[in-house]
Amino acid sequence: MKKTLVITGELDYTGSIKQVREGIPLLPKTTFPDTEQPLLSLLQKRGTLPLWAAGQLVDRLIERTGCASLPAGPEQVLLSPLGTNIRILPGIRSGQGAYLPPETRLNPERLTDGPEEVYRLSALLFHLLSGRILSVEGLRARRADLRSGLLGLDLEMNAKTALLALLDQGLRLEPSRRFSGPEALRTAMGKVQTFLNQAAQTRLCLEGTEGQFAGARFTLHTSFQIGRQPGACQILFPPHIPGVSRLHCRVELAWGAALVTDLDSRYGTFLSGVRLRPGVVTEWEPGKPLALGSERQTFILKIIQ
Repeated sequence: MKKTLVITGELDYTGSIKQVREGIPLLPKTTFPDTEQPLLSLLQKRGTLPLWAAGQLVDRLIERTGCASLPAGPEQVLLSPLGTNIRILPGIRSGQGAYLPPETRLNPERLTDGPEEVYRLSALLFHLLSGRILSVEGLRARRADLRSGLLGLDLEMNAKTALLALLDQGLRLEPSRRFSGPEALRTAMGKVQTFLNQAAQTRLCLEGTEGQFAGARFTLHTSFQIGRQPGACQILFPPHIPGVSRLHCRVELAWGAALVTDLDSRYGTFLSGVRLRPGVVTEWEPGKPLALGSERQTFILKIIQ
């Protein structure tokens, strides 16, 4: 019998196959897709996801489905490739699917179209960010619910306004006023992400604190690599520097957050003294030191005064 991992409406999650919640078998962690495993682990710890992680999950969902409709089933939103069967099922109190737009609740037999999928994806994004299901359907009350759900996000006012506008259009009650389809939603998400990344570039920089680049400052780019390989690394160490691999780590911006990934380096990448798992994306918060191989080659993410 194939086993299925389910994340409930409160975004509870476990990787233990021994535990059964609401009569549904759970999938062991080892069977998660590699790209989703660290994000779902983060969901387990926090109960919600930061914007960069929630945005990545929704973007990957749109990328996988392509022109095909989202999986059928009023309360089901697939987060994984076919065959892995990882779903988010919102808690249902009224007997209706919490991700369903008004037109589908009124006529469950209607064919799924682009605006309906946009509503479901936008509701999922809001759910991942806030841990809440958007259930208010009146225009003013719904917008107030959106604002209150985003209050806990650590975003500047301009960033929060851009995200609110995205969700507001994706969750419009009238289908004709939403984005035309998932790809249009994805394009709009990309524009918001670009806006947030540009804002991050003006307020954050990379500064060397010890070693070869002590005292040097570097502008954050959308993505760049650190190591000893010419042509591949934007922060290039000399060949004789010990403890630094040819391709050591990658730093990137996503939704205004700085992320760091160890590229399977021999000597390791350490964030605040904790060694990063190779290939796992980790958020790099301002003020935390990043060490390559040893504390002799250290950088810090700094807020520009």
